Amino acid sequence: MSDLKNFLLENLERNGSLEVIKSELKSNLFNTLREDTPSKSQTGVENEKGELAAEIVRDFFETFCMQYSLSVFLPESKLPERTYQRDVLEKKLGIKGIEDLPILSALLTNMKKGSDGIIGESMMSSSFSGQNTEEFNTEKHK
Repeated sequence: MSDLKNFLLENLERNGSLEVIKSELKSNLFNTLREDTPSKSQTGVENEKGELAAEIVRDFFETFCMQYSLSVFLPESKLPERTYQRDVLEKKLGIKGIEDLPILSALLTNMKKGSDGIIGESMMSSSFSGQNTEEFNTEKHK
């Protein structure tokens, strides 16, 4: 019996299934504990901007195979299985992503360039407490 147990554990570890099982178990335990303490985050995303932001986070977790983080994030955000396909999300954001990089990377690149996508000049100006785009782009971080 212990040979079978060791064989199964080794195979599950080798193909990555054991980590997925552990992540799902941790997520379910976490969610069970959180059910007794309602919070604002339990309402989930309620509008299109919230869904877009949550999908960007989901894409980041998926791109970097952060399964545990994703298994906690999805129930908390109450996102459906898939709100937007990646190409639709890129179109809505006005960007063209790179296949192996998260959409967040494309957004940051466009923001740095001052693109006219969803994060264009006017949005950047208002997003940084009145800082205009030129000040933001030329500011040095130490």
